[in-house]
Amino acid sequence: MSICLITGLLGGMGAAHGQVDPLAGILAPPKPAAKASGAPASAASVLAPPASAARAPGQRSGFLAVEQAVGGSYAAAQTRGVVSMASLRTLPRTASPFTVPLKVTNARAFAAKPRIAIPTYALAIVQHGSIRASAAGTGSDINPRASSLSTILIGVTDDMASRLAEEASADLVRRLVAIGVDVVPQSELLANADMARLRALGAKDKGLNDWDVYGAASAPLYAGHPLDSGLAGPGAAIALTDVAFGLNAVVLQPYLALDYERLGTSGRSNYTSSASVSAELRFRIASGGAQGRYATGRGKGSGPWGSLITDGAGTDEPFGVMFEIDDKSDDPAISSTFARLGMGSLYRQSKYYGVEVSPDRYETLARAAFQGLNAAIVAEIQKARG
Repeated sequence: MSICLITGLLGGMGAAHGQVDPLAGILAPPKPAAKASGAPASAASVLAPPASAARAPGQRSGFLAVEQAVGGSYAAAQTRGVVSMASLRTLPRTASPFTVPLKVTNARAFAAKPRIAIPTYALAIVQHGSIRASAAGTGSDINPRASSLSTILIGVTDDMASRLAEEASADLVRRLVAIGVDVVPQSELLANADMARLRALGAKDKGLNDWDVYGAASAPLYAGHPLDSGLAGPGAAIALTDVAFGLNAVVLQPYLALDYERLGTSGRSNYTSSASVSAELRFRIASGGAQGRYATGRGKGSGPWGSLITDGAGTDEPFGVMFEIDDKSDDPAISSTFARLGMGSLYRQSKYYGVEVSPDRYETLARAAFQGLNAAIVAEIQKARG
């Protein structure tokens, strides 16, 4: 089948989130693993890429969203939008930069000095997610129930993420230079004696929310970066203030976290007979912005600073498929029997899903995200500098 014919069959799939993919019937999704007996396994043991993830690109179909509900009939799961990996490979390799609104705090901090130094660009990739809901029932229907789902991202490698961090850093520098900003060369920044006070973390770090955080090869991560989960923040802020003084520059710390889904839950309730959770694939910025810091003197502690923060931005354009990996739910027949006997039983619906991305499509949307964020950061800096 030619690419032209495939593209024609897909029609406007890129703009119609959830539309059925005509190729999905050709490439059937793998069957989930057989339900295991006994207590649910830990998330770490279940959420691992299945053997089928090693298939060549284009060998899977899946769905774009799932909703799980547990109630009087115990459990049900509905999926939406069937898509094949083959169809994702035909989508454009370019995308318009995201429109990223920023909330500005102390804009003067970004214009306090004539130069700007960028120690690193922290890029986080959200790799997993989970959501839970519970209900205790009403009236005679008091059997408690809970529903949970967990997901893991498949297809984003360390090499890909490091390359994207490098591109994001270079893109930001290019945009700053284009508006006339004197960006401190990395060699000069590293030669500053106070930079040695920052502990080097290399190209990858485990950051906030257990995110995997990557830095550019030309500007590796350091302890205390904006997405660091450690306790080095205050010390790093003091060191960077002295770095800023020595360079007569504003130290700019950009960061970006990319997520792959939107989760929903009915929450926890003691007075309803059902509970539900949902997951929908959506490429989005989970966190992003930049911190700016300068100094009025050396050795005076953490200097004045400002921040640029986004509440998020994203797109409904498809980039991957979701499929069930495992089902660790309790046996509904046993739970129902205990309930009828008046013995009480907590029924737990628990399922695990893989989200496999099309690497080319993921990279395309990642570029649209960091290009949009960088453009917004530079626009605010330009505004602050008049």
